[in-house]
Amino acid sequence: IAVWVLYIRHGFRTSLHCHPKKKTSLVVLRGRAVSRTLHTKYVLDCGDGLRIDAGAFHSTEAASAEGIVVMEIETPNNKKDLVRLRDMYGREGEGYEGKEHHVPLNDLEYTSVESFHDKNSRYGVRKRIGNCYISIVYSRKGEDIMQLLRDSRAHLIAVLDGELSLAGEPLYRGGVWQVHDLKNKGDIDSMTEVELLCI
Repeated sequence: IAVWVLYIRHGFRTSLHCHPKKKTSLVVLRGRAVSRTLHTKYVLDCGDGLRIDAGAFHSTEAASAEGIVVMEIETPNNKKDLVRLRDMYGREGEGYEGKEHHVPLNDLEYTSVESFHDKNSRYGVRKRIGNCYISIVYSRKGEDIMQLLRDSRAHLIAVLDGELSLAGEPLYRGGVWQVHDLKNKGDIDSMTEVELLCI
């Protein structure tokens, strides 16, 4: 899993690109985004998420005057898995941007997320990014996942590690899921120890 937080200025967008071997989930943490595939347009407000299959071309644009903050969750972690079809900045055929385009979140006036990298201190901590709160929770095999999600006050979740199933069907790692939809679709079982990103 690779988790990225992107800031996109108003009127700017990512290239129309795909990841042939990995799935991507997008979560809007601030503002309104317009995400397009080759055939469909999605308008996403703060707190909305979108799952994108491997090989699906997509682009995300900032529709809000203040820009947008978007979290990308990619699985598997592979920074060479990128094909750009169209790009308004002349990057067709190029790979990912280098570190010169990375900015520490602290520089963007968001709560520090450094503790998320430390396995000993990441659980039970809520951090604000954009207009959303993020936490990582841990569940042992067989624990009541829905109670854990109620306690975390999560609206969306993504499986970071381990395996969950919903009515017998696995929820893939990195996919983003609305907690409300999960409650209505059946029992959630933890097949292993699980780490969940809660938004």
